[in-house]
Amino acid sequence: MTIKDKNVRIFLAVIFALVILVSIYFLIDNSHYKKDLVNKTVIEVPTVEKTYFPLLEDGLSTFNFFCNVTEVIYPNFQTIDNKIVEVGVNCRYLDVNNKEQNIKIPLVINDPNNNVRLAGTRYLSGDYSRWTPQDLLHLLEIGYYHDIGQYTDNYVAPKENNYWQKNTKKPTLDAGDDVTVGFNLENSELYTFAYWSNQANFQKSYHTNIYGYKNIAEFIQTGNPKLLDNEPDNWIIPLWAKLISDNNPL
Repeated sequence: MTIKDKNVRIFLAVIFALVILVSIYFLIDNSHYKKDLVNKTVIEVPTVEKTYFPLLEDGLSTFNFFCNVTEVIYPNFQTIDNKIVEVGVNCRYLDVNNKEQNIKIPLVINDPNNNVRLAGTRYLSGDYSRWTPQDLLHLLEIGYYHDIGQYTDNYVAPKENNYWQKNTKKPTLDAGDDVTVGFNLENSELYTFAYWSNQANFQKSYHTNIYGYKNIAEFIQTGNPKLLDNEPDNWIIPLWAKLISDNNPL
């Protein structure tokens, strides 16, 4: 073997060794990357639905945050301005400091003086005396189907009262689901939209005379429920609240 041949073999051996080392490095690094990716996925999934405060204004001049339902309740609760909460939820969310807050949110509010109700974002006028609170809750679930659920394979289309039966594949608002909770400021354009005027004005007097828009504006910045704690037992009265994520469909 000549010196030249020996040098070539040494050179090839060095190149081969480098290739092996680089391959091992990338295998180890890729393994760590996958492990880090899994760990990050686990870490970044919160125990409650994340909302980032300060809230951003949406296209309807409304500020919304997500709230994770821990319990559906039928409280027959009377607010300071004499409206009746017929359906509500215990709910939790994260404030600006990533601190978990627990509140109660009305989903169906009855104004007996004017014979009207607000069910989610749906304005109901007329006689609903034969409707149970559970019936009214179904309106929110059907509303969710038309807004979101019809674009998935999780449900069948509503068919009158049959849709409310237990054996029907339908949305169900219960613990683990998410609702979106909306507030407006005093100069919101939403109050001038003909389609939304009744719904938007349903709580306007309450927000003007009881909360005050300064407190609402600070809540939008911080998510601090103590700014809106006029009612007992952690009740917060928003502009409206509606089901936006059925996380455990039947």
